This record gives sequence, C-alpha cells and structure tokens, in this order.
Amino acid sequence: MTSSKYADEEAAAEESAKHTYDPVEEEITKEYNKIKARDLARRRIRDEEAVGFAAEFESKIIDAADIETPDQQSYLVKKLIYLPGVIMLHSDPGVGKSICAMDLAFRVGLGSTEWCGYKIKREVRVLYISSEGVARLWKRRDAWLKKHGYTVDDLRGKVDFYPEPIPLNASGAYVDAVVKHAKRKGYGLIVIDTWATANAGSDENAVGFMQQSLNRCGRIRDEVQAAVFVVHHDNRQGAFRGSSAIDGYVDTRLHATRDGEREDRRVAITIEKQRDDEDGITWMAQVEVVDLGVDEDGDSITSVVWTHLPDATPNSKRKEASPEKIVWDFIRDHDGEFKKSDIPKAMGVGRGVPVKQVPLIIDDLIKKGYAYLEKRQVSEGDRKVTRGFVSVAPFLREMSPDDRDMWWESQSEQRAGES
Repeated sequence: MTSSKYADEEAAAEESAKHTYDPVEEEITKEYNKIKARDLARRRIRDEEAVGFAAEFESKIIDAADIETPDQQSYLVKKLIYLPGVIMLHSDPGVGKSICAMDLAFRVGLGSTEWCGYKIKREVRVLYISSEGVARLWKRRDAWLKKHGYTVDDLRGKVDFYPEPIPLNASGAYVDAVVKHAKRKGYGLIVIDTWATANAGSDENAVGFMQQSLNRCGRIRDEVQAAVFVVHHDNRQGAFRGSSAIDGYVDTRLHATRDGEREDRRVAITIEKQRDDEDGITWMAQVEVVDLGVDEDGDSITSVVWTHLPDATPNSKRKEASPEKIVWDFIRDHDGEFKKSDIPKAMGVGRGVPVKQVPLIIDDLIKKGYAYLEKRQVSEGDRKVTRGFVSVAPFLREMSPDDRDMWWESQSEQRAGES
C-alpha cells in the first residue's frame, strides 16, 4: 500500500474543483438549456397544431361529385390572369417588363376592356410595389396618360404605388402589414416589381428560401383574394432566374424577349406556362417613346409606354451584342466586385470577347466615363495594399436596370451617328 503526505490535500483539491464557479461554463449551460427549452416548445406547438389539424382535415374533405361548377370562371384577364392567382413576367433588363406591368396596372385600374388582346373581366383597385422609388414614376405615369387620353384625376383611387420593395424573405410581419392594408383597400391586383428586390440577400437558387417567399405570395393571394403579378429577371441562359420551384408555383408565366433590332424596341411575349389554359402563344408589343415637353434647360423630357401590336408577327432576326456591350453588361452585373486584372478570368470563355481585348475595353469604358476604378484597401498576405475595383459610374448606379440599358442604347446610337 502506497501513501503520500499530500494524498489528503490532493483529494480535497479535486473535490473543491468540482464546485469551483466557472462563469463561462455557466453561460454555456444556460444557453444550452434555452435551446433545449425552445426545441421542446416547438415540438409541443407542432403537436398541438397536429391535433387541431386532424379535425380540420376531415371537415375539408369534398366528394368529387359535390364540387360545384361555377357560372363563370374567375379571371382578372380572361384566359391569362386568374383571380386569385400568381403570375410571373420575366425578361432581360431593358426589354420593358416594368413598362408592361405598369400598362396592365393602369388598364385594370381604369376598367379598360382589354390588355394585349385579352379581355379584362373586372375593374379592380391596384397596388403596385415598385423597387425603383418614386422619383421617376411620374414620367411613366404621365407618358401612359398622354398616350391613352386620361388625366391624373382619372387614376385617383384606382391605382396606388408603394415606392419601396417589400421583403418577402424577412419577418412575416411585413406580409401581415401588406395583407391588412390590401384587404382594407380591396385590391384585386398587386404587382411586385421586382422579385429580386423582394428577396434581396437570399439565394434565388435555394429551394427553401424561394419556397418561403412563394408561400408568402400565396398568402397574399389567398387572404386578399387578389391576383399577384411578379416581375422577374432572366438568367444568362435566357430562362427565368432562380429555383425551379418558381415555375412550379405560379399559375401563369410570361416571357418577354427583345424582337429584332434593339432600336426597333419590339418585344415578343410568350405564354410559357399556364396551369389550366393554353400556353405556347406569342404576341407582339412595342416600347414606344412619348414626348413630355422640355425641362428648365430646354432639353426634351421623354418616357416610354407599352403598346400592343395586334397584327405583328415575331421577327427571327437577332442583333448580336458588341464586345463592348458584353464587357459593360458584366461590369454592370458585378458592380465593384472585381479588380480590373481579375475581370478577364471572371468573365471566362464563351462570351465572345477575346481575353486580351477585355482590359482594353475596360480602359475605354473608364475613359468615356461609363465606369471607374474604385480604390480600396485589401489584405494581401500580411500587408494592406490599395487596389482598383471596376465599378459603374455613380450616376448610372442610381438608375434602374431598365433605364440603364436604355441609356446605353441611346449612347450607342449617338456614337454610331458620329462615326
């Protein structure tokens, strides 16, 4: 048997250590218990909801023979927009999707008889949620009124604008507020322009994020009993951007594409999906420039309107983008993300621009004032260095994507006239 004169002291120290106060350990334990309590509360709530659902489920079962046939189908726009329903229109920037959505909003709000050749079945009040702010709305409104012979007073109480995005991917309280106001006002059409700004910060390719936002659109549709018209962007392959869950959810999906030469401003709209009605139909429209007078400097003020072309047919002719436009589009889409030296590699091959030509085009865009080098300090190893990141010019950054593309086209036409 071995013994030590320190054995008693060591045992006492071990026993004392068991009861020594450790504030960090205590905080960890508290947080762990909170997490366990929250998890337990969620399970109890799910269990309670499941109990209630059992009775609700049975009460909502309908025999197929008892489903009533309505006297007429519930359309906002016959054979195109269901009421209630979720509709999506998508296109590349600059094609005119926002102009198209605004034309629909004004026509439905004012009780026009048709939209793009389809019969408007109901006159309803409209809420247009615009991410572009209020600064330029007056021009598009006034251009439409001038083109169609209405006045501002004709719109009063018919069409409302909310000049900021509604975050569908944030707290459900935002949707609560929209639903409450929309029910009180009796909106029958709610336009969300655009899907990207309503989901800022979310991965559009992630099914979970997109499904949550789609479900909230569905909640607005169901609780308000309105048509929800969503404006969205194309991806680089020419399809709608993001998760395929979008296509599965919407009742109708419209695809707007530029038709023929850019300066013609012709647009082909194809019904690429209809849940119950015919799809595959294409019709034509034109983005028409309207003169609104002159400003304080004597320069002309213009805006654009959407004009249906009932007798036109799609033009198979397509204008290829110039190398300058391809590089510009990349800078526009990745504003300030890349250093000048990294852009050729980031663009990759297959865009139709030789890699060695890209830096020369960037220099030319900077010289013209379309882009600039934004100086930033970055870490390289263990030191800080200043590097130039290619950004669009500040005055262009303030424009919407559609307005920016129209500006580019006007500059291209001006350069062509000078050459």
